[in-house]
Amino acid sequence: VSGLKMIKDDFFPDHYYPFFGPLKWTYYLNVFFVFINIILLILVSKKLKNKDLRSFSIFFCTSILFVFINGVLSGYQIFPLFLSSFGSVLSTLIIFMAYFNMHSKRIQLMNRDLRDQKDFLHKVMDLNPSYIYVKNHELKFVLINKAMSALYGKEVHELIGKIDSDFNNQPDQIKKIRDEELRILAGETEKWAEPELAIDSAGNTR
Repeated sequence: VSGLKMIKDDFFPDHYYPFFGPLKWTYYLNVFFVFINIILLILVSKKLKNKDLRSFSIFFCTSILFVFINGVLSGYQIFPLFLSSFGSVLSTLIIFMAYFNMHSKRIQLMNRDLRDQKDFLHKVMDLNPSYIYVKNHELKFVLINKAMSALYGKEVHELIGKIDSDFNNQPDQIKKIRDEELRILAGETEKWAEPELAIDSAGNTR
């Protein structure tokens, strides 16, 4: 660059452009090699095996190509020079969108894996003839197997979010269960390991 010249325009504000000296050909050579380099990066990105990384890399290289082309067009005075700064802004947005897209896909895959694990857990629980359940700190059922639901003569979904007294008409049994679970929550005792007797909805002792 050997100097600057003022560009006056009716539409855009006045601005300066650089003009080159006898080594101007090095600028063209640089433009050519940078363009080839970006194209090669895009081609290499398409070869990546990981789908998310491939998508992100292509987005990233494409944004670089956009900024580069925008800068070249500004350098040739096709665009005003100050407009080249908008390329960086748009490039940042493109990269952010690509990253967000990749991250959201990973979250979807993780959620799908968790759903699969949950479904598998439910199947294992339902195959177990023992009464298996999980309660929250309000003593409401949040997870229950089919054997436990059969004890109350209800479907699994009918017990979720409910407490024992909603279905069990044995007050002594309800009090025993509640007192024990409150002690467990308070850390005063552990859940009994010995078999316990329970009366089902038909009045049978199990």
